[in-house]
Amino acid sequence: MDEIKYRGIMLKADDYSEYDRRCTILTAEYGKLTAFAHGARRQGNSLSSVTQPFVMGTFQLVPGRNAFTLRSAQISDYFLDIAMDLERTCYAAYFCDMAGYYSQEGIPAKEFLNLLYLSFKMMNSETMDKKLIRAIFEEKIICLEGEGRTSAALAAERAFKNLLPFDASAAKAFDFVFAAPLQNVFRFDLTDEAKEKYIRMVKKLVETTMDVKLKSQGVLESIVN
Repeated sequence: MDEIKYRGIMLKADDYSEYDRRCTILTAEYGKLTAFAHGARRQGNSLSSVTQPFVMGTFQLVPGRNAFTLRSAQISDYFLDIAMDLERTCYAAYFCDMAGYYSQEGIPAKEFLNLLYLSFKMMNSETMDKKLIRAIFEEKIICLEGEGRTSAALAAERAFKNLLPFDASAAKAFDFVFAAPLQNVFRFDLTDEAKEKYIRMVKKLVETTMDVKLKSQGVLESIVN
């Protein structure tokens, strides 16, 4: 069967057998997919380096009945700075899990992929507070899923009653992220007080929108709190 090329980010790669890995890849064209990398655990195998979490590139895949087979990949970014730092690794793993939670097999996920890539770039740049990057990522991916709301809509919801009235700067940031194109979504900053209140708004949004708590979220919170 002919190979297919998909652009994506490796969300996770688990050891599957003595020599293989089972990979979950988020792709622009196909959404989330499962691919087996045969021999990836063998020393010197060409798939060993491309089946690491967070790598981004173009993956050559052969479709099968229930999963793909990963043949090769041209990697554009390994995000080594993230992978070598425990705190950033925990943030990135949570972002990957959240992207995996919202994406589906067979449904293109270009915007999810681009948001994940931009979030990784922000983590690497260290120009913004990691907690703020997380909150922006969380709010925007919920918006991309179609479950985002404006600050005015939140104010009408009972779950947000204890946060009212919203801080004006925090509410403005919330509405900016709701409406901004992806390329601009990280282009703002807040005072420490407004940032804390914005993060609280997004935390409550996540709690009222997602019906599960991801394992990586608990790991991240144990590291940063």
